[in-house]
Amino acid sequence: MQTLVSHKNRHQFGGSSVLLIILAGLLVLGVVAYFVLQEYATSKAKEEVDAVVTTMRSQGAVDLTYSDVSYDLLGQNVVISDVDLKAPTGGGYTVEEVVVRDYDTENDIPEYFAMEVNNFLMEVNESNFNEQWEDIRALGYETIQGDMVIDYRIDNEAQTFVINELSLDAVDFCEMKFSVSLGSITVNEATLMAYLFDPSSITVTSASLSYTDDSLVVRAMEQAAREEDLTLDEVKNQALQGIDEAIEEARQAGSERGVLLMEAVKTFILDPGTLSITMNPPQPVSVGQLTETPTPFEALDLMHMEVEVN
Repeated sequence: MQTLVSHKNRHQFGGSSVLLIILAGLLVLGVVAYFVLQEYATSKAKEEVDAVVTTMRSQGAVDLTYSDVSYDLLGQNVVISDVDLKAPTGGGYTVEEVVVRDYDTENDIPEYFAMEVNNFLMEVNESNFNEQWEDIRALGYETIQGDMVIDYRIDNEAQTFVINELSLDAVDFCEMKFSVSLGSITVNEATLMAYLFDPSSITVTSASLSYTDDSLVVRAMEQAAREEDLTLDEVKNQALQGIDEAIEEARQAGSERGVLLMEAVKTFILDPGTLSITMNPPQPVSVGQLTETPTPFEALDLMHMEVEVN
């Protein structure tokens, strides 16, 4: 596994870092959209948006403009159109439409929130992607464009935190969907910092992750071949060698599910499509239990992981 990771560390993903940058940037829109929801009427919503934008500008956070705010009485959705967000560093992006479908306006930390970001467009440059921008450009991306969804619900009385969906669908890049159900967790300002230092008491009831390649993995392997003066098949073979080593590690650890996962990854590398992972343990598993397993493969067994590739 280490061979596979070290082989791709730069171009393999502009990937994971790019996704984190996009997700972090787009979540700023959630802050703006949340304050929109303090009032239902469109006129009030516009006043709230303007107030938030003014505050953000005065704090030097971002400069945000939009063309319209509307409220759909039938669907009870707030829609912010033609958003243009610019950061102090010079980075920024545009969004055709932000749709807020469900929201909590009664708590400092919203206990439920559902938002769609439709058709964001971000230029691949140094301001947006820092030192990785040239690697991303080398993969053939001048812009990153797509949609995002965030939908979560907190129940402090039941001590649960459920992310129903956190997804990113970027054109000619990839589609990722994530969901998780956590227990033994109370979300408030006092506890959040404590969980950052010690999350061991939080339990995982279920989780799922799917990744659908839309040319990112293929582009990364092709770029590796160009840089190392290899054929695409030779690059794949190097990656497969690392995966075979990981399969053997899983066998030695006695992890049947670890073997299944790495075999699925091997199939995915040979023909990138969709890789889906689900975890449904018979009873909740604490983060502490997961960190105490001798190897990551045994953690997969504890979580009753299932994997599918197609």
